[in-house]
Amino acid sequence: MLVSLVILLSAINFWTEQPDFQISSDRACEALEDMNRESEALPTDLLGRPLKFDWMSRGRVGMGNDPKSFSQLIPWAVVLAAPHNRKESARVQIKNLEVFLLSKTTGRWSRGSFPEHWKGAKLSHRLRNQVVGELKVELGTDPDTLFVDANSIAHFWPEGGRRPIDSEDIAGVYVTIQARLDPSDYKGGGRYLMNMAADYWRSNSARWDNLKSNGDVAISRLKYLRPEWRRFSMATLEENDLQRTCRNN
Repeated sequence: MLVSLVILLSAINFWTEQPDFQISSDRACEALEDMNRESEALPTDLLGRPLKFDWMSRGRVGMGNDPKSFSQLIPWAVVLAAPHNRKESARVQIKNLEVFLLSKTTGRWSRGSFPEHWKGAKLSHRLRNQVVGELKVELGTDPDTLFVDANSIAHFWPEGGRRPIDSEDIAGVYVTIQARLDPSDYKGGGRYLMNMAADYWRSNSARWDNLKSNGDVAISRLKYLRPEWRRFSMATLEENDLQRTCRNN
């Protein structure tokens, strides 16, 4: 019985080929900006000093389309306080996560199936994997709501959301999500930044081991959360390909 269950679970396909999917011109323009322009602002620590980690200044590709020996992928994002933020805590609403992989073999995109529930942690501004608390997430609402604060970095991902990949067949990764700051929190002086990213992991059960068990696919630039919905996108496609699609607007 146990062996049959393992076989059944291993046969589950988390990726569905999308023969007609192509990144539209407006999405290509957004991804081009999110991956190549500077961040709209640098986040600050409790003393108002800008945080200066390399991925905070602009978008960048990490492992890109080469997972090496890693066999899993999971999207993630962070929210941090922006300069001139006047609210110690705020609510961030998120919806419409989309994750696509481009196949080297077929040239077609496949869409990943990811949990709708989110999980997260509050990290120290030192960003040395020091968890200072659990991120409160209000599930079952439409949309889901994250409770962030200026005293930590809100790091969140789909709960149980690592998905198996064919590490030798990736020609592109495209991840996008929509988010906004609660309008009343924005009106009250809340100013927060967010990005979009993804990681490769060695296995579904691997634990964090100082970047030996995982590595980032790519990380987009930080953008302001506004009271209206805004898309945050990450892509590993060549800049020329995104520019070509963007121009066909």
